[in-house]
Amino acid sequence: MTTDFIKIKVSNNDLKQYFWSHPLLYFHSDSEILLFDNETIHTKRKKQYNGILFEFTKHALYIYFKPHYHFNNNLHNANDFNVLNCINTLREFTDTFKVDAKELQIINIEFGLNIVIPKSLICVKDFLTLLTYHGQNQFYTDSKYSFCKYSTTTNCNGKTNVYKIIKCYAKGIQFPEYTDLNTFRFEVKSNRKNYIESLGIKNLNDLLEPSTYQTLENIILEEFDKILIIDDQARPGLSKTKLDNHNKKLNPIYWHKLLNKSKNVFRKNFKLYYDTLNTCETHLKKEVRKLIFDKLQALKKCAVLTPYTKQKKCAVLTLYKDEIGTHLFNRCLVTGLNISMQRSDSILLSHTGLKYYYKTERFTFDRIKNKYLSTNWINSDYQIQIKEIAHNIRNKHSNLKIRNKLIYNSNQKQLF
Repeated sequence: MTTDFIKIKVSNNDLKQYFWSHPLLYFHSDSEILLFDNETIHTKRKKQYNGILFEFTKHALYIYFKPHYHFNNNLHNANDFNVLNCINTLREFTDTFKVDAKELQIINIEFGLNIVIPKSLICVKDFLTLLTYHGQNQFYTDSKYSFCKYSTTTNCNGKTNVYKIIKCYAKGIQFPEYTDLNTFRFEVKSNRKNYIESLGIKNLNDLLEPSTYQTLENIILEEFDKILIIDDQARPGLSKTKLDNHNKKLNPIYWHKLLNKSKNVFRKNFKLYYDTLNTCETHLKKEVRKLIFDKLQALKKCAVLTPYTKQKKCAVLTLYKDEIGTHLFNRCLVTGLNISMQRSDSILLSHTGLKYYYKTERFTFDRIKNKYLSTNWINSDYQIQIKEIAHNIRNKHSNLKIRNKLIYNSNQKQLF
């Protein structure tokens, strides 16, 4: 969940002039465009620094920056680029030019990750052909790249909406010399201020905060969950009638027809489709999602919370304080999480605590969900998921008590 591309806008004229005169920038190109009124000429003057492009116009400066490429000397973005790498790359930029990151507004962003899909599971080329819809938006083949698909909404004229675009492609085919051929990249892209700010990102300073990347992680998982994958290899245990009905859903045309009826019908069938697949021990989407989740955890492993000047090697993203003043937090006996937002006599994480984490710490909620939620409920709404997670936590606690009774004599004194 690291940034692959950002477009920065600088509106401050003094800062714009500062960059124009900066000795590290060198000439790239000049261009003039005649605008639609056939009278106004729009001039663009471009400079660059180590692959970072600076476009100067009459009203603003736009900086085009690919942190992942920059990290690899502008050769590729096929390797793992973790949160710490990304933050340090961006900080290197602000330190080099000695600018305030809060003055650099983010107006375009791409973020995602690379995973290697085991060939025993599926070839990445075949996997791409099975991606059919993201939400109610169809996946289209990108004519610019081999084995690349994207999904977004379109307006009445068929023009692409750049509010949010989902991209999936075979990174290993694009850069076979730098990564495994079966490398798959999943990416979220936006050119719209409203969406970018919904991620908690207004300026470059926000991308220097590790907590921002927790949000990006959640978005990646949420967007992948919306993907419809035609999985003809799964073998759900169903009656003949139900199996025949499920097999109809393996035809992309079936989904096209559903969408022509209504979005509600489409969503209902989407849920039924995955409810059926989740009766299998495993299936394609479940396996790939696990690969994505595991990689996300690895990418944030060495991100830091402490200020830049006080960084410690490999500090963790999430910091829990055990006390406020002299009062210790209540802890769940199963998960170890803070449950001070629940009743004072609570001993386990309950509906109240789970709703709190869902609304305020989605990363923590997702971590608990991945551990305590059965795959049967993975596509249910969050209220049902909370109910099932709380139920499984209670069961876990009961099982531990039963196990301890079997192991230890009830009359025997216990150290703990």
